[in-house]
Amino acid sequence: MSPALLTSSVFFDPNDLNDADAILHYDDDPIHSTHVCMNCHRIESPDNKLIPCTQCKAVFYCDVVCFNENWSSGRRGGTHHKNVCKAIQRSHKKRPAMQAIAKQFPWTRQTHDGSCTFDRYRDSRGLFGCGPNFGWWTESPCSCEDQMDYMPGAQLLEDEHFDERQGWKLPDDEIPWLDFESTNALLPSTPPNFDHTWASYYKWRGLPMRSPAALLLHWPLSVFRLLSQLHCLPSDSPLERRSLIVHLLGVEKELDVLPIFGELALLIPNTDIDLVMFGPGVFRVLIDADEDEDCLASQPYAYTYTAPDACGGSTIRISLSDSGPIWGDHAIHTASNRPDAMIALNANLGGYDQWQLALLASRAYNIPFAVTERQEVNIELSLTALRDLPQARATLWAWVELGQKEEKRMNRTAKKTFARGMNPFMCPGPRPQTLGGGPTTPNGFEFIVATGGPDEDMDPVEMKTSGPSLDDYM
Repeated sequence: MSPALLTSSVFFDPNDLNDADAILHYDDDPIHSTHVCMNCHRIESPDNKLIPCTQCKAVFYCDVVCFNENWSSGRRGGTHHKNVCKAIQRSHKKRPAMQAIAKQFPWTRQTHDGSCTFDRYRDSRGLFGCGPNFGWWTESPCSCEDQMDYMPGAQLLEDEHFDERQGWKLPDDEIPWLDFESTNALLPSTPPNFDHTWASYYKWRGLPMRSPAALLLHWPLSVFRLLSQLHCLPSDSPLERRSLIVHLLGVEKELDVLPIFGELALLIPNTDIDLVMFGPGVFRVLIDADEDEDCLASQPYAYTYTAPDACGGSTIRISLSDSGPIWGDHAIHTASNRPDAMIALNANLGGYDQWQLALLASRAYNIPFAVTERQEVNIELSLTALRDLPQARATLWAWVELGQKEEKRMNRTAKKTFARGMNPFMCPGPRPQTLGGGPTTPNGFEFIVATGGPDEDMDPVEMKTSGPSLDDYM
């Protein structure tokens, strides 16, 4: 997740609200409004009907005064609505394709406003709640008073992981098994031969579409998708054993589902995968694990898994970086210390200055780097951060000596446009919104910062699109 607790929108911090219960866990009852004034963050009520922006119709305000203030002087770190209104309008055209992705599953229920919510469905199956009783489904409680009792990755303070039945809490035939020795699950074919759709992946994995596993599998599948977009994965099983070092940045919620990332060993055959996690969630877990040398977080690898030989025999090792809550250190300036790829899920690149070090390193050293975002408008704000990167280089990296090609690549960032699109392995959505900003869902949109290819410097300065369209699901 992002390097701060910004969960619903690039504009919205739950801590700004006195009563967030009504909007953080919106249910599919039409009497519950999800509208919040973009300017003063007042929640809509029967006595306080909010009015939408007349252009994008996605952002709401108490009155003209609030609209005028937010239009020209946005309250959240200089985010003016006039700067994103047209981007939000364009993003809303993606809603039908996002709905089509969700409708691949028979348990998808569309609400009165065209969004998808799964809280009632998960609750009916005992998968909605906080704590170890909910396995890998655990999440932050909706009550702000209980927030302090939840910490992503709390299971890593124990001595062992949940087994797959404890973690998934699903019937055996709905679990994407990794333990093939003690179950009757069928081995998936290798190399993976599925199209990048949930339905095709489920077929490859032997899962019935009634399984809600996609509501968690979007974490490793989004990593797989981004690595594919970065051309870091071979089209066939490599004849020789290869290694792949991936830095996963801005980690938070991912820590709750660490063993699910074992799926990558099935997806990437004949490879030794080292997934190194960085971020504020990692930093907090390691602090709490400091006095317990036996807990999972204190081990050199918090999780390891080896796929069966018939599935390519890959091994994945997940380690938690102790370098601090923000990625970036002097080691990156030595070529041998650089990862093969950098990934960030629900990054909000344009929302936090902490991302500048990762952006600098990726662009200067041509390290493949791709992210997902909850909302497409976040990508628009990411472009602003990239345009300012040469100036950031002059301050944050004033002491760094770059070669001619590296300086040229960095300066080109101010003019370049980047590949972006919908992520076909998004968490099914669009989800109910709180403050607008266009359709939103975890891992909903993908954005390529650098491909790492030899032609990176020669990429034409034009917009590129990637990901699915509505036609792919018709």
